[in-house]
Amino acid sequence: MRRQGRGFTLVEMAVVMVIVGLLLRAAMVPWANAQLQGFEREAEQQLLAIERQLTGYLLQHGVLPCPISPAVAGARPPPLASGGTHAREDCRSSEGFLPALGLDGPVDSRGAILDPWRRPYWYAVAVSAGESRASSTAYPQTSRATPTRLWTTVGAPAGAGVGGLSADLVICNHLAPGKSRCSGQDVRASQIVYVVVGAGADGVYGRNSDPAAGGANHVVFGAPAALPAGQRHFLEAPDSRVAGHRFDDHLLWMSREEAVYWLLSSGWFP
Repeated sequence: MRRQGRGFTLVEMAVVMVIVGLLLRAAMVPWANAQLQGFEREAEQQLLAIERQLTGYLLQHGVLPCPISPAVAGARPPPLASGGTHAREDCRSSEGFLPALGLDGPVDSRGAILDPWRRPYWYAVAVSAGESRASSTAYPQTSRATPTRLWTTVGAPAGAGVGGLSADLVICNHLAPGKSRCSGQDVRASQIVYVVVGAGADGVYGRNSDPAAGGANHVVFGAPAALPAGQRHFLEAPDSRVAGHRFDDHLLWMSREEAVYWLLSSGWFP
């Protein structure tokens, strides 16, 4: 008597699929963690390159580059003319995205360097006492109504002198949710000339209070990255993957004292 081959029952197939799913899930977690660690290392290397590039720019031009305004699509910072000055000698704004400055890596249509998660780095430049943070409407500026920005106008630092240079950016040890400023013992450093911030894997600046935000699986690619207008205080805290309290920002900053040292050493002050 010939026997027909016995097939799988629906229950057996379901059990097999559950087992396969569990195996795939177990394999995906280490892969996601490895990818996250790779991106974190890439971001750290990128910030080192950005630091070298910004320092080199300061040494060569005696000023910092203009931020790229996020307000206008396709906007780029004014180029340095042959005389070494920005178009109309003014930046559109003291905050925006970081220009690529010839760095290797992905660049968006505005000319902003992108982090490993394909988001532009946020870049803020200090405003000295008495200056305006207001943005103009176009490059080059059609009006000189806004004050000259000392940290981004060639020749302005020398004209102001060491004693005339101040900076309004602040690095915070703690910045309460919903707050834009820190004070007292929560201040890590003040008189900061520039700040570069990457939002990390979660795409959120500062602490991420989303209960789902934790671990390598909470990753956002290409999300719009912009801080509230006029943000001058920035949080720098230990890396945290705790759900609801995640912090994975990448920060780079320069103090006024370091900037003055580089300007003095490169002969920008008489």
